[in-house]
Amino acid sequence: MLTRPLVIARARRAAEAAGEQNLSDDEVVDWCCRKSQRFRYLWRLLDVELRMWMKPFLAYDHGNARLLYAYLPRMILYFIYYTNGARWRSSRIVPWLLSHLAATIYRISKRPDLQRTFARCCKMANDIFIEHLNSVLKRLVPVNTKITAARIKLASCVVSAKWALGNAVKRILGFKHKPPTSELLQDEKRIKSKSFKPTLDMGSKYWWKMFEDEIVNIEAGKPTPCAAALRDKAAIGFAHVPSFSKMYKERLRRATVPKEKTAEARRDEAAEVASARAKYKAELTYDKVQGMSDAAAKWALSAMKVDGRGAVKEGERKGKSLRLEERKELLVEFLGLAPPAPAPAS
Repeated sequence: MLTRPLVIARARRAAEAAGEQNLSDDEVVDWCCRKSQRFRYLWRLLDVELRMWMKPFLAYDHGNARLLYAYLPRMILYFIYYTNGARWRSSRIVPWLLSHLAATIYRISKRPDLQRTFARCCKMANDIFIEHLNSVLKRLVPVNTKITAARIKLASCVVSAKWALGNAVKRILGFKHKPPTSELLQDEKRIKSKSFKPTLDMGSKYWWKMFEDEIVNIEAGKPTPCAAALRDKAAIGFAHVPSFSKMYKERLRRATVPKEKTAEARRDEAAEVASARAKYKAELTYDKVQGMSDAAAKWALSAMKVDGRGAVKEGERKGKSLRLEERKELLVEFLGLAPPAPAPAS
């Protein structure tokens, strides 16, 4: 496998051949970077960028949060560099990271106890406990329904009870449940397995050939120019922080805290729904529903607050993605309409 010491050893031979003796590892790398722009680009990509995007998250899943917090500011600058320009308006990850960084700085200065708790419990903040739970909660909320805090709270209580019951039944029956492992740790285990060795060897050969070819060019006095090596991505990202910060503040300004409806507002809303249901039950027949346009069917479902249950199964379709025939099916079922009886045979 290609390792940092292997590249440094090859670079050291080139430096010694050029008369540079007794150099430290960092001095050897610095000598090659000054001699060749391409070597500088390859070294920064392999030893800085790839390490930054992989090591902190792996350490986080192993229970060490320090590396991720140490790299977080630089990660944000790199994200800004890659999403700046025509694509920056569609990037939501940078404002989220800025808010996370601001919250982290606030906790460190005002509530270090909370920050220590988050860091010590970082193994709980992985895809097993967050993404999976979010997926389960989403499936417990009926489709074609407005998602509110109350519905999410109810779903979380239901899923906790279901899991507790399932675990109790497994213990009674003697089933052994293997604890879940994060996806990143599963990938790490797979990469370290024997079956993955040919893939690692192939990748090592690819990287080694690029370094070897460039070191040979350095020894021949013909280093390869590389414009990308001259770009300081972190510095460029830092220069564009104000535009992303402005976008983050604008989104904060537009964000509104949901307001609890008053009892009077809830009564008015219930009265409007009851009136709409009475109106449609009196006016609509099976044939009229079959002749409705998509907009009319959608408006009727919305006015009567039909939650999407019934013949249209939960999870099969979501709210606005319902087809016209499914909207008609919902209306017929909700209003209890029956198709007209066939005409008697003459």
